[in-house]
Amino acid sequence: MSLSEIRTKIDRIDRQLLPLFVERMRCAEQVAEEKRAQNLPIYNADREAQILEQVSGEAGEYGAQARMLYTNLMTLSRQRQQELLTP
Repeated sequence: MSLSEIRTKIDRIDRQLLPLFVERMRCAEQVAEEKRAQNLPIYNADREAQILEQVSGEAGEYGAQARMLYTNLMTLSRQRQQELLTP
């Protein structure tokens, strides 16, 4: 496979990832509303640790990279929640 073909494949994957990212952020907004209603903190260390362990195990040889990806996703979700919950 040529570099151009590989990049085309990556571009196709990225086009699939972006809508999933947007959907995930919308879910984070819904989580913020539930946390507001239940008076819960934005950060849940236990849940995040559980997710990071799960994805790093499922990703096999890419476990460390999966952990970094999900760490960033959860940080972005928390930031969005903070934006929504801060008066």
